[in-house]
Amino acid sequence: MKKVIILIAVLFLIAAGTVWYYLNSATYKLYREAAALAEEEKYHEAYAKIIESLKYYKFNKKSLVLKARLYKIIKAEEDYKKAERLYKEAKKAYFIEDYETAKKYIAECFDLLINIPSDVPIKEKADMLLEEVKKDIDRFSIVISKAYINKALTLSAKGDYVAAYEYLERLGFENEKVKRLKMDFAFEIGNKRYTYVLSHKGSADKTYINDAIYWLSKVDKTHPKYEMAQKELKVLKGLLSK
Repeated sequence: MKKVIILIAVLFLIAAGTVWYYLNSATYKLYREAAALAEEEKYHEAYAKIIESLKYYKFNKKSLVLKARLYKIIKAEEDYKKAERLYKEAKKAYFIEDYETAKKYIAECFDLLINIPSDVPIKEKADMLLEEVKKDIDRFSIVISKAYINKALTLSAKGDYVAAYEYLERLGFENEKVKRLKMDFAFEIGNKRYTYVLSHKGSADKTYINDAIYWLSKVDKTHPKYEMAQKELKVLKGLLSK
């Protein structure tokens, strides 16, 4: 009986060893095939092979390392292609004066390109596209900011300073002219709130006081009405402390 048990154990070990050898042979064979495909720059095919390799032995270190490298390369290529598409769509939107879409797409395109790793094959092409995108961002910003400024001025001319301010906020970037206009609008809004509070004998409703403080606080030292804004802020803060 003892001999039978020993024989069964030996047979089991032989079988287990055979299976282990087969699995390892298969996983490393597939790894070598994947590595060869990667050398030929057939990254998607190589990735498929490496996934198959890991099905046989998921702790194959060589396969795991190659998988990570291939994933980085493939993702970078996909991001580059997506950036190309977004760039084309951004230019289309720009030329039909759909500035909201143009801004959105070119910003997404830029973000994809600057995040492409330096150690992937597509990096050189990505950098070339990035230079083109940067030039168009500068060109877009000049034209788009003018369009937004004109719209904001139209709104402010109707007395809708909040809408004018919020419209400039949607621009997503500031030059000196935009910054100045936003402070103009903020002062007008804050001053109106301030006048309301005083005309209601220092309204006990702190919502109005805080709202006035919020807008007047946006006026900085570079603005000609800064001193007036500060005086009004002092009065408003005094009312809050009562």
